[in-house]
Amino acid sequence: MSGVDLARHDVIRDFRAQLARFLHAGATALGGAGGELHRVRDWLWSVQRPYWRNQLRHRHEAYVVARRAWLDAEVEVRQAAGGRGARRQDATEERFAMERARRARDQAEERVATVRAWLARLERDGAPLAHACQGHDLALARAGAQALAQLERLAAHVDAYLALPASAADVARAAPGDDPDDAPVDGRGGPACAS
Repeated sequence: MSGVDLARHDVIRDFRAQLARFLHAGATALGGAGGELHRVRDWLWSVQRPYWRNQLRHRHEAYVVARRAWLDAEVEVRQAAGGRGARRQDATEERFAMERARRARDQAEERVATVRAWLARLERDGAPLAHACQGHDLALARAGAQALAQLERLAAHVDAYLALPASAADVARAAPGDDPDDAPVDGRGGPACAS
């Protein structure tokens, strides 16, 4: 019979406490996943979607105004080249302003498309993912409760064993050299033969 070192028999209860903390953290994470998916979907739908649609409208209007100013400036440059009207060299400033407005409008279009894509993805993948998280949460709770109960029973058995008084017969039986597990072993795992 092999010996067991019970010098730190409270290690079972320490492990049980750590397992209980892990189970609590896992249940919190898995249980909150469905709610978090709904919160993100609501945030995208009620905050980001209207914000970026509004930004797109304003930025498109700004682009139209900037484009109109650039076209008017181009007309002034052509008229100035023909000798009619005030002397205007070029419409570079207006063209740069129009390009800035176009980039801002394009960015808003990309954001609207991104919000739309994430909403579609959450609609498509969110419910199955939340359902899977709930299933894992239940499985973890069931297996965790069984493991905690087994660890508690094991700790109680160790405590009961350590509470037993050591008898002289137990001490004599545990004398070194009498235990077959203490016998010398050859390289293959069998008892060593004396030659």
